Amino acid sequence: MLFSKITVDQICEKAMVHRSTFYKHFDDKFRLLEYGLNQLMERYWDIPLEKRMLKPFFWSDEFFEGSESLKLVHSQHGDELFLIA
Repeated sequence: MLFSKITVDQICEKAMVHRSTFYKHFDDKFRLLEYGLNQLMERYWDIPLEKRMLKPFFWSDEFFEGSESLKLVHSQHGDELFLIA
């Protein structure tokens, strides 16, 4: 489902949490997206800085190939709201 079409109610239903619980942790679905993307990126920052600096394209390619981040981006192709979020 495209990010622009997803509602907080749908997110809560899928996660089996009450709306009030959602809003205790996130202001809106954009903050949830930001949190999720930060979680996905944590592994990238675990790659030693020296490796990332010496071969940045190799390591970014290596990291994103087949990753959940890449799958997410591909699944949202054409959703302008997701791309500007």
